[in-house]
Amino acid sequence: MAKVGYIRIRCDETDGSYQLKGLELDTVYEERISSYCAVRPEFEKCYANLQENDTLYVESFARIARNNIELCDILCRIAFLKKANFVSRAEKFSIEQGDEQKIKAKLDCISYMAKFEKDLNRERQLDGIEKAKQKGKHLGRPQKLTDDEKKDITDKIRSGESVYKVAKEYNISWSSVYKIVGKKNNTSETDADGSI
Repeated sequence: MAKVGYIRIRCDETDGSYQLKGLELDTVYEERISSYCAVRPEFEKCYANLQENDTLYVESFARIARNNIELCDILCRIAFLKKANFVSRAEKFSIEQGDEQKIKAKLDCISYMAKFEKDLNRERQLDGIEKAKQKGKHLGRPQKLTDDEKKDITDKIRSGESVYKVAKEYNISWSSVYKIVGKKNNTSETDADGSI
């Protein structure tokens, strides 16, 4: 039943010892890494070495996770896979082994918050897309051909040029030529040389 600490020092901080000040810990894992980094080698070592009924102490949720979804995943792994305890000082949040219903209730709350965060992000994304469309901004991949080039392709195909030759001239696939002309991609309509 070891007391384990994890300290993540932000890039703009000089020292992280204040994070777990006043605690007598058996082992402390410390790393200087940005919160943007998904891979945290020292945290992975810390997690790997956690034993059943050990207690992991952190200063805040922000030190171990970048968002609620990641937080929920980490806490579930600590509580149910490692069967370890967890304490976050800033949020005054703890998971203590022994009462599985209590643990599930706490993690359900975080899970709902994670889902809520995900839904909000999706809603904001859709709002942003809609506003961009209203402003007339083009979304997605840039068009390879102009409207005039598409009209030229249609005229050339209708005048009898081969699909293969037109596709090569405009540096596009023959299926793109069919899409532009409005024909289905049907091999029965093409000759061996690619002409219609």
